Amino acid sequence: CRAYSVFYLANVFCRAYDPATADKELGLPYPTEPDYALVAKYERGTLAQLYAKIDADIQEALPLLTNTYEHPKFHFNTLSGNAFAARFYLYYRKYDAAIKYATAVLGSSPASKLRDWSTWNALSANAMVQPNAYVSSTNQANLMLQVAYSVWGYNSVLTGCKYSHGARISQTETLEANGPWGDSQDAAGYTVFYNNSYSQHCLRKVPLLIEYTDVQAVTGYAHSEMSVFNTDETLLVRAEAYALKGMYDKALEDVNTEMSKFMPNAKALT
Repeated sequence: CRAYSVFYLANVFCRAYDPATADKELGLPYPTEPDYALVAKYERGTLAQLYAKIDADIQEALPLLTNTYEHPKFHFNTLSGNAFAARFYLYYRKYDAAIKYATAVLGSSPASKLRDWSTWNALSANAMVQPNAYVSSTNQANLMLQVAYSVWGYNSVLTGCKYSHGARISQTETLEANGPWGDSQDAAGYTVFYNNSYSQHCLRKVPLLIEYTDVQAVTGYAHSEMSVFNTDETLLVRAEAYALKGMYDKALEDVNTEMSKFMPNAKALT
């Protein structure tokens, strides 16, 4: 958990890791014991030192992980631990390690472990049907789920104009754009949720869950649940690691595997 938390802080507050410059870039403080001081001074150290500490924590933690929790997908377990390791070593530019840990998650038949996008796409985009299905703990593609106090499940589709993913970007660059796999409307076959009143075009992946404190007054705390590690993303981590090693055939195989599940009518690339 410490490695995971600091890794995400580093992605916000530090530069991307580059072995040629990491010993000159600023890192972050790395807590190694409880701190009860009201005011404490920490040294940031270098980015190289920070990544080395994350690396050490991952290596110490992985052998200790189990799947014996009552709700294992809300904890680091064997699969999500390896998925995190794969992602970290991709950022750390240790591509052999990224491939090793991704393969530990995906096994010899990655396609059988990916999300069933067609079934998900057929669900209603109304209410929270699609988002709740996307983050279901029974879905084999979800490796680790995380809950946070958040109204993103509401803002992302209704009111968050400031943070919107609008029609122009969706139709020319991302979800609804033409791409190397063909016209997305036909090749992808998924239903893009859109609310042009608020300039929102998205796939509904993040639900809004209310913890009511007063049902009659309809007041309470808003939550969102997110799939922070899943097999589809881990497969793409491995594909990128293969590509950065120059192993383009294997990278292409992984990308085509993902596209065969995500865009059932997509043509395979060479």
